[in-house]
Amino acid sequence: MADLVARPDRAASSARARTLAELHRQCREDYASTAPLRHRGQYDTSARACPATFPTDPTPCRGPVSVTVLDAHNHGADGCEYHAARLLAHLKGGRVYALPTAPDGAAIRVFQAAGGERR
Repeated sequence: MADLVARPDRAASSARARTLAELHRQCREDYASTAPLRHRGQYDTSARACPATFPTDPTPCRGPVSVTVLDAHNHGADGCEYHAARLLAHLKGGRVYALPTAPDGAAIRVFQAAGGERR
């Protein structure tokens, strides 16, 4: 039976598992490289809007700052799920990461909401 699980001490035997392990490694590296961009607790969500809000968007936040949205060049902004989804929908090659204090599934909800708003 083929070993389909990649482990730190040895490589997986299937090409698909190796590819998956490489994607996981890249995600961990990418997330670690953006640590300086994530500043927990520095945003006042009682204000008009979070940093992920477009300057022309007058809508208030719909929840706490819980995710970071990054573009293809690793420029990003933290934001509430609502504004983060709107920002992600306008980016090509954008990514979303949940902050450590985010509720379960926050990044998935933002990603799915952005898919419905793609422009």
